[in-house]
Amino acid sequence: MHSSRIRPIASVAALIGAIVLATGSLACSTKTRCGMWSKNTLEGDLVTALEDPSPNQRLQALARIVNYSSPLPEVAFDSLSTIARTDKNTQVRSAAIRALQSHLSPSAIDPIVLIVLFKDHPDQVITPKDQVIWDAFVALSDVCDQGLLPDQHRDAVRDHMIKTLLSRDDRNIRMAAAYILQYFPIRPALEALIGAIREEDFGICYEAEHALIAMTGKTHQYDADAWLAWLQQTDDPFADTGQTPEGLPQPYKSRWRKQWDDFKDRMAWRNTDQDQ
Repeated sequence: MHSSRIRPIASVAALIGAIVLATGSLACSTKTRCGMWSKNTLEGDLVTALEDPSPNQRLQALARIVNYSSPLPEVAFDSLSTIARTDKNTQVRSAAIRALQSHLSPSAIDPIVLIVLFKDHPDQVITPKDQVIWDAFVALSDVCDQGLLPDQHRDAVRDHMIKTLLSRDDRNIRMAAAYILQYFPIRPALEALIGAIREEDFGICYEAEHALIAMTGKTHQYDADAWLAWLQQTDDPFADTGQTPEGLPQPYKSRWRKQWDDFKDRMAWRNTDQDQ
């Protein structure tokens, strides 16, 4: 992870120069209040997202970056990381996280993990609101889905997911933590998920049960006592990891993931509508 303390990108000119070196050109000519680069290019959108005083303008620029089709240059990830970790506006930070998630690469993963583990990195991440934390958890779930989480982050992420599932009040974040724990087949994670099945909130129970299914290849239909009895009787609870019990659909659709996918669809529609 980066070791530098919280600070903005040092110079917009340096940013643009780095992008020119990375992409080879600046295909724009329209002047804007953020500089001489069009907002309809990656260069212009990054400058707007970093420097525009209007949160709405920053948000619109990031929405375009989310839909940018070409691979992003390294300096773009530095810019998105700065915005996601330090912008004063919650929606702007969330949009920057979604931009990182839309262009997943090793350079996008560190800032996502930093935000998830923000309490361990107060010198690099301004304390986020729950919406930003949830978006970072959603992005982290994609990282885990694609098998991209670096080994050096696994222990810290696993321990934080267990702690979050057991202690946080925000249901969306706890549901996301349960989902992510399916990728950490160890007994403490298993026991935390079984405990979560006793929750009154069915959304948390649902995610916990399906994480247990992914982790063990078994189901006990939301019965925590049955899960505990099975755990006490089995020598290797992870022998069937990744298997789907007979009669269950595969793959299941996470409820909170569906909420986020629906939100992405609305963002894409909004962005298209604004470009007309």
